[in-house]
Amino acid sequence: MSSAVSLPIARTAIVEGDDHRLRIEHNAPLLTLRPDEVLVHVKAVAINPCDYKMHERFPYPGAVDGCDFAGVVVALGSDVTNFSIGDRVCGAVHGSNPLRPESGAFADYIPCESEFTLKVPAGMSFEEAAALGGTGLATLGMALFKTLALPGTLEGPATKPRTVLVHGGSSSVGTMAMQLLRLTGHIPIATCSPKNFALAKSFGAEEVFDYNSPDCAKNIKAYTKNTLSYVLDPFTDAKSIALCYGAMGRAGGRYACLEMYPDYVLERKSIKVGFVMGPALLGHRLALNYGYERDEDPEMRAFGVQWYQSVQKMLDQGKLRPHPLRVLGKSFEAVLEGVDMLKRKAVSAARKRALAHIPELRFENDDTAERYRSDTRSLLRIGYEKYLQYGVPFQMYNPVGELGNQVVLPMKYLDEVKRAPRSLFSFEAFSEKLFLLSYTNAPRQTDVATHVVKLDINRNLDNVINGLWTEGEVLLKEAIPATGWKTVPGGELACSTVSRMVSYILVGPSLCRSPEWQQIAIEATFAIVDASLDVRSKYTANWRWLARWQDGTAQRLGEIRKKATELIRPLYDERRQAINQNDGLSASGSDMFHDTIYWILRRKDAGKSLKGIVDQQLFLTLASIHTTAGTLQSILFDWLAHPEYHAEITAEIKEALAEFKSSGGKWTLQRVAAMKKLDSFMKESTRVNPMGFSTIQRYALKSHTFKDGFVLPAGTTFHFPADAVHHDPNIYPDPDKFDAYRFLHLREKVDPNQFHYAFVSDMTLNWGAGQHACPGRFLATLVLKFALILLITRYEIKFPDGSTQKPPDLFIDNSRRVDPTAKLDLRALS
Repeated sequence: MSSAVSLPIARTAIVEGDDHRLRIEHNAPLLTLRPDEVLVHVKAVAINPCDYKMHERFPYPGAVDGCDFAGVVVALGSDVTNFSIGDRVCGAVHGSNPLRPESGAFADYIPCESEFTLKVPAGMSFEEAAALGGTGLATLGMALFKTLALPGTLEGPATKPRTVLVHGGSSSVGTMAMQLLRLTGHIPIATCSPKNFALAKSFGAEEVFDYNSPDCAKNIKAYTKNTLSYVLDPFTDAKSIALCYGAMGRAGGRYACLEMYPDYVLERKSIKVGFVMGPALLGHRLALNYGYERDEDPEMRAFGVQWYQSVQKMLDQGKLRPHPLRVLGKSFEAVLEGVDMLKRKAVSAARKRALAHIPELRFENDDTAERYRSDTRSLLRIGYEKYLQYGVPFQMYNPVGELGNQVVLPMKYLDEVKRAPRSLFSFEAFSEKLFLLSYTNAPRQTDVATHVVKLDINRNLDNVINGLWTEGEVLLKEAIPATGWKTVPGGELACSTVSRMVSYILVGPSLCRSPEWQQIAIEATFAIVDASLDVRSKYTANWRWLARWQDGTAQRLGEIRKKATELIRPLYDERRQAINQNDGLSASGSDMFHDTIYWILRRKDAGKSLKGIVDQQLFLTLASIHTTAGTLQSILFDWLAHPEYHAEITAEIKEALAEFKSSGGKWTLQRVAAMKKLDSFMKESTRVNPMGFSTIQRYALKSHTFKDGFVLPAGTTFHFPADAVHHDPNIYPDPDKFDAYRFLHLREKVDPNQFHYAFVSDMTLNWGAGQHACPGRFLATLVLKFALILLITRYEIKFPDGSTQKPPDLFIDNSRRVDPTAKLDLRALS
């Protein structure tokens, strides 16, 4: 290796970690050059879709990512004669290459093959040189002259021009394709958005068509007089295939795809289809899979060498220019940001146009994605005052960018949404989109599970009420010593208490105390959320089906399901045998069991397999435990923050406990409901400090026109403003004040049967609304009250510093919760 500069012993690079995420590595080894390579000190890189597609489709920990680069030659391989140290160069390498993991472009020093490296002409900046798109040049060389087999060369243009459709002509690939087509004597026509027509024409398009127009294919066919025979399609998705095939003439022709095509495109025999990928131009074996693999190809390599020589001549003559630049920064962090930005650019122009009739609300200052994750509450309040209270919907950015902007509806539409069928507005589809349930193999909401909660649990609360109390009592005795103070995280205390009590009714008294089951009940929710975050960050939509086999967090769900099956199987067998023998009834004719496993098995409709039972149990734990636990912690912290209410509410509780003891230690639903001051305190706590700022979150499966003519397009996620309603002074006087007896007074003055904790109305929206309101709210209310009564009356509780000041809350997207790590000091009362 020849070198005239001092080289470092290590380099900085963006590599794929063991978790398959890209990260910056500052001590990556410097490479030994092969004889035909040059070592380049990189000055600029360009970011392409392949920079995230390669590492997520073909994960290889330790591989350097990136393809397109520009920089300065600092060392030469022993066989290199056509470059000198100090030359300004650009080109492309095979990033995320399993056969040579160190070869990616996202590093400060990279090796590249001299025969596939271009000299940057004078006057062209490094940024412009990187943006020429070495990967695109390689891909287009093969696409135009191998797959489409167009006549002519860059040095010898064709004498009979061909018309070539470049779909997406305003993209970086499209603008370079049109330049190359003009240079080789052909006539490019293009599709793109109307706002980019001028850009496409400035790069050589003879005519441009709106690819969002329903008549686009028909217009192209008319323009070409039904003779179009050549198409370049960088997108190769269902929409682009339909458009391009519709535009081609009756005689067929050639169709070059820059993405893997589905098999059905081969059905039209008159069209010859080819898939092109840039690294194949090097002629090396590509050790990939899923149809991307390639054998060594000396003929392709020879074509590639010749192609790069021809491109170099065009560059030297000033006949090629890069796509308009967007410079993100000059750091490795900026490269990571750019890859992430490109990957998440999934909100289509069509979706934005579909919502164009709805005003968009954004932050006036610091309008960053991070702020929409941490400060949504303030924006929802602004939107309520500016739009919603006047009956006008608005849209706002969704931190899950691929879902498109979220629409917030005014309350005047609530009645229609409440009555709408699930085939129109779906919570299940909303959950699927948000948590990627299909790709993580997570348990789903089923009609069986919903009906068991709505019917069996609710009508059996009298039968389980004392068991719930006992499990809470036993759990707290296990968790808190009989003497001395114990400091515990508030979230851990609330979660273990709720999990134990809820599990009593889900899996019965024997399994609910199992540490293994409790671990599953608590971890399942985290596993589902972590899996969705992981899959969304690692995989684009077309490749998420790989996650359940490749992704560790998705596989973790499989392990949880397997362990849950092992624990539930004995209960499943016991209850099924009892049902088969005597219909599950005792000698007195009453049910032998009071848990959801038994109730599901008693049903006649479906879901009776062991696998079905396990999935329903996992879904029910997901739906019931963590939200209830977060609410319990929040109410408990409000209790500590408002000691002025302790005496009266504690007296009310003690009166109920006296009746409980006098009746032989038996609770009734009526006795619990009689504690109205406690109930009012809980409801006020949830009003002032809700878990969620929005409610009734749905996904529109179909477009819908409301009675007043407002159109909500299909594919829209939407919700209603619970928190803003709960702080509307026209509904709740002095709404920012914590008034523990606010709802008690409403029950006394308005209606004694309304305004209790589980009550649902258009002014109390925490549980949802209408027929789809949370069916488990009565069980959750009972669990919360019992947990609070036990904690308030059996233990002395305080914040560690002895103050009444609550710790800061955590805000995530449209939700809020008390910091689960915030500590509490507890001591058993004598």
